[in-house]
Order: sequence, then structure tokens, then C-alpha cells
Amino acid sequence: MGDQTKAAPKVRTLVYAWAILGVLILLGQGLVKLVPVAGQAVFGPLSLGERITLWLFVILNFYLEGYRGFQLRFVPRVVSRALYLARSPAPAPWTLLLAPLFAMGYFHAKRRARLSAWLVSGLVVLAIVAVRHLPHPWRGIVDAGVVAGLGYGTLIFVYQAIQSGITGVSGADADVPSPGAQPSKMPIDGAPGSETG
Repeated sequence: MGDQTKAAPKVRTLVYAWAILGVLILLGQGLVKLVPVAGQAVFGPLSLGERITLWLFVILNFYLEGYRGFQLRFVPRVVSRALYLARSPAPAPWTLLLAPLFAMGYFHAKRRARLSAWLVSGLVVLAIVAVRHLPHPWRGIVDAGVVAGLGYGTLIFVYQAIQSGITGVSGADADVPSPGAQPSKMPIDGAPGSETG
């Protein structure tokens, strides 16, 4: 019995690590795709008006996307949800497999958090499609702003994830449907009897 008790924290650590790493892979993938195009705009020939627009957009995105979106909202909630899942006594295997999506709030979340996750994802996809059709150098200018916000947000995410992983504390609400509900005991969202928060 003592061996089982010792094994449980390792599994919890692995659950937390998988949730964080999965989200980090998604963020990093976006950066890898955007940095080359953004670099062409930053280091390429631009008119004075285009250069001013570039730096204004970088500053605006750094603040709105990086600070307000990531640092104040996304990162604390994702880290808190990853900790919540790591502490759940008996989560369903599919929940563990989809831990990064759980952490981002796609399922087993209060209605507002769940809608926010899906809505933001949808808007990001639409923005990606729209930006791809922008002519040069405007696509690079937009991508430079996104790289500033996403890059800052990713750094903040890594910092807070490590800090919360070490301390086991997160100051944000995990946005789960009810205080004592465990992911293994909750029906899939939208199924009869599921809570919508």
C-alpha cells in the first residue's frame, strides 16, 4: 500500500506536465510558423508609414494579446485547470489523454469558460485565414504583432507553469462546473444531466 501512495504523486506530476507541455506545443507551433513571416516585415524594406504601423501594432498586440489576454486571463486559468486535473483522484483515461484541451477549457468547464475557449479558437482560425490573404508587407506587419503578443504570452505561460508546478498553488479559478465535481464523474458536456455552469 505504501508503494501505491508513493506512485500517486508521480502520476499527478506527469498529468500536470502533459497538460502544460501540450499547451506549450500548441503555442510554440504558432510561433514557429509566424516568426519567419514577421521577420521579413521587421527586417525588410518598409515605408515610414508601414514601419510606424508595424511598431504600433507590435506594442498594441503585446499589451492586448500578451498582457491582457495571456497574462491576466488565459495563463492563470490554464495553469489552474492543469493543477486541478493533476489533483483529481480518479480522472477518466480520456480526460488524461486530452489533458491539454482540458486545461484550455474545451470540456469540463463552466459554460462561460467553455464558450470562451471555443469562441477564441474559432476567431483565431478565422484571423489566420484572413491574414494569409493580406498582401506583403501587411501580412508580415500583422504577424509581427501576433508574434509579440504570443511570444510574451508563451514566456509568461512557461514561468507561471513552472512556478505553480513547484508550489502547487495557482491564484486563478479552475472554472470547473461545481466545486467538488471530478472529471471522471462528470458526463460529457451537452449530454443529458451535464452541468453547464
